[in-house]
Amino acid sequence: MDWGFIGTLLAIIFFITTIITTVILALKFAKKKQPVWANQTTKIIGLGTNAPAELKLTFNSKPVNDVYQTTFILFNKGKEAIRKDDVTESVTIHFKGAEILRQPIIKAKSKEAIELSAKQVVKDGDNSIELGFLYLDHEDGAVVEVIHTVSERISCVGNIIGVKEIVNIGEFETSPLPLLGIRLVALLIPIGAISWLLFRDFPYGLIGYFMIAVLGILILTFIPDIRLLYFRYRRFPNWSRYIRTKRAFITEEALIKEGASIKAYCFRCRTKIAIRNPRSVTLKNGRLAIRGVCPDCGTKVFRLLL
Repeated sequence: MDWGFIGTLLAIIFFITTIITTVILALKFAKKKQPVWANQTTKIIGLGTNAPAELKLTFNSKPVNDVYQTTFILFNKGKEAIRKDDVTESVTIHFKGAEILRQPIIKAKSKEAIELSAKQVVKDGDNSIELGFLYLDHEDGAVVEVIHTVSERISCVGNIIGVKEIVNIGEFETSPLPLLGIRLVALLIPIGAISWLLFRDFPYGLIGYFMIAVLGILILTFIPDIRLLYFRYRRFPNWSRYIRTKRAFITEEALIKEGASIKAYCFRCRTKIAIRNPRSVTLKNGRLAIRGVCPDCGTKVFRLLL
């Protein structure tokens, strides 16, 4: 085994990795304002071309031909805070050619202190949703749901000092991807490479070839479906990820408002209990959590949101 060649190869890989990591970290931690947005639209109901004339649809007693649900997220991806005074023209989501059927609903937000609001307006001839906020720190923002008729195009505009445009970062993913599979693939890469380099002689070489074969199968099987895997999943902040309940996406903060039972583990009773007097709190890392007391023993209980 030519250890000199292997050492040189590893040194080159380490050097290239160091340069790439330095550039990525420099770009990531550069202090700048970076508002971004994404949306996901689903058709709820609609009349097809073969629908009989007698079939009628209504929404809140209003005749409609189709109804769509759009969930969009707006947040500050940059490290520099965006203040209310920085906004010279309000941030607006345009639904070109559509009619908005009800006032928008804020499904989740990073924290209450940002005072983010959403209201229906008519702007530049389009039915639109206007967003207001006190400030947006890093990864601060909100998820908003809009019910509307068919739209030709959905766009986000607004003038913010120091920002060229509000960037669309693709389709809004509202459920977490399978991280276990992602981590297994990530582990197989170094294991397979090291096994192949160190144990190329029979029978140990079979370990490396087996790992590489398994990795290839996993890549061919999963990557076309989950599209960039972990990198796409990490595009959106933790607070924006949802719990799927009966095909609707709701946060546990919304469950509190609806009076639903939220369970947490009581260490004194050593069992899961329904939290009494639940209230949502925002941790220092921006994640939402539920706090309350055990109804049986009065011990304080705590549960992190997804």
